[in-house]
Amino acid sequence: MKRNGVGTASFVLIVFVLAMACFSLLGYYQAISQHKMSERSIRYVQKYYAVLGSLHEQIAALNEENTIKEEQIFSKEIEHEQYLIIKTKVVNNQYEIVDTYVLNQQDWQEQSGLELWNGE
Repeated sequence: MKRNGVGTASFVLIVFVLAMACFSLLGYYQAISQHKMSERSIRYVQKYYAVLGSLHEQIAALNEENTIKEEQIFSKEIEHEQYLIIKTKVVNNQYEIVDTYVLNQQDWQEQSGLELWNGE
């Protein structure tokens, strides 16, 4: 008696299940990586706006003082060797923000952990 393709169907089913398991694990790994990156980004943005708010409060407090004002640059650290810089000018004896940017003081360091084939 001949079995019509039962072995082939079982083989196809096993390959399909293995492929689906591999793709689901890859998708899960990708979701975890994206989640970690999102959390890191959220923490950085919270720090950035906290520093920005404190610098704005500092500038507002200086605006309330009755002293002679001149152009200044305000700086505060966001993270390790990364600073928020605010440049101001004086308009009607009040500080006005001209420019805001982030300055990265950290040196780039090459990581040579991956050996690449150079064609030789």
